[in-house]
Amino acid sequence: MMKKYILNMLLLCLVISSVPVIGQTGGAIWEDGPVMNKTRIFPFVAQLDDNRNIIFGGREVGFISSYYSDIYDPFTNGFDEYLMNTPRDFPAVTPLEDGRFIIAGGSDDWGVAPGYTSIEFFNPSDNSFTLAGNMIYGRMQHSAMQLENGNVLIVGGWYSPDAAAYPEVFNPEAGTSSLTGALVVPRSAPVLLPTGDGGAIVLGGWPSYGGDMITTVEYYDPVSNAFTELSAEIFPSEPGWKVYGLIDYKPMYEKVMNTGKFLLKAFNDVSDLEYALIAFDPISKSFEKLVLQTTLMGDEISSYYDFVLNTDRTMAYLLSAYTDVTPYGMKIVSVDLITGEVNIPDDYFQLPTSHYYMGTLSWIPSQEKILMIGISTSPSDYFNATDLTMLITPEIKTTEVEAIDAWSNIILYPNPVVDQCIITGLPKEANVDEVVLIDVQGRMCRLQPVIEGQSNQWKINMGDLPSGVYVLRIGADYSQKILIQH
Repeated sequence: MMKKYILNMLLLCLVISSVPVIGQTGGAIWEDGPVMNKTRIFPFVAQLDDNRNIIFGGREVGFISSYYSDIYDPFTNGFDEYLMNTPRDFPAVTPLEDGRFIIAGGSDDWGVAPGYTSIEFFNPSDNSFTLAGNMIYGRMQHSAMQLENGNVLIVGGWYSPDAAAYPEVFNPEAGTSSLTGALVVPRSAPVLLPTGDGGAIVLGGWPSYGGDMITTVEYYDPVSNAFTELSAEIFPSEPGWKVYGLIDYKPMYEKVMNTGKFLLKAFNDVSDLEYALIAFDPISKSFEKLVLQTTLMGDEISSYYDFVLNTDRTMAYLLSAYTDVTPYGMKIVSVDLITGEVNIPDDYFQLPTSHYYMGTLSWIPSQEKILMIGISTSPSDYFNATDLTMLITPEIKTTEVEAIDAWSNIILYPNPVVDQCIITGLPKEANVDEVVLIDVQGRMCRLQPVIEGQSNQWKINMGDLPSGVYVLRIGADYSQKILIQH
């Protein structure tokens, strides 16, 4: 009888040890994720509208540029592999308004620069990759963004002075590309952000052959096809602030907060090292530091890596690393974007042996988990990619979005919107000339509501807009997420 009891206990221990949960520390539950079809570090990852997450290229073991794309399906908890037309290490990826993605350039094996010129489309509806055309310059460590006029602006280039100095505009319909005017400051690995007037902001990055990060902020005017300096610093009154560029390896639309503003990580190391979250307003073309209740400089935090936003775009989850231990200790730092509350865990989760982060995070809306991709067996070189992933469940969940002051009585209905919506309870200072609709890529269109009967009720027609998730903004005081469903 005792032997049977001992045997049963051993079997129970085996069952428990097979559960994929690795740890419940560092502000999250950390689990072994599914194994990818290829090894890779530094992959570019994007959320798809159907809750899947797609990985474009990256570096396979041995510093080999990957020809393959892996698509994570949260319902099967597995990866499906698809072949691209060109290997893509450090490509530029951006979604198009029609739902397709453009993947441009990238380097060959061993990071050979300046990179490929080829551009291809990815269509999520049938998981197909088709060639779309070519850039004028081969590029790697560059960025791309679709403009309001439908063209795609491509900026930056590593180990290529021409590509770093001269962006280009790609026409997805014609498959042709043309050069723009020169950047004020040539750069690689820049950040591209849309503006409310159809232009774009360029910031961050570093010189084509390496060097200090660039602080100059530039504005691109699609009418003149030229760049001008917006400011020499992100915050002219507080020099030295810099933003992380391609370290994040995902489309900028995944960083749009519920206010319609873009969220960026920033740091300043002019004197003491300081971290901050900053917001970019595409309408005013201005930056502001988020007012947080506590500093991001917590104990046992050496640096911050990537971050993701939750489904409601009201919480930011920052991945931090403590590099004084081996393997590294990791924390998920939660930031409430509504209240400014910061939660820094007291402990950290120590990665398994030979696990070092060289990749990106991607949010899984259907499971409220984070997909962590890009695990290397070495902390210091690019030759030791693995096929491993992790799934991370943050302990701190979503916050409730609350209207403020005189705007607290607004009612918008119906939501989802089919053809039109009604807004009631508007304060006296509400102005129909300040109504803007922002899509998930940060593109904006101005709306002209019709005042019905009384000044505090508006009717807004949306029948001509594509179905999707938007943020409706009225001036600087009110924002509301809406769904258009035709």
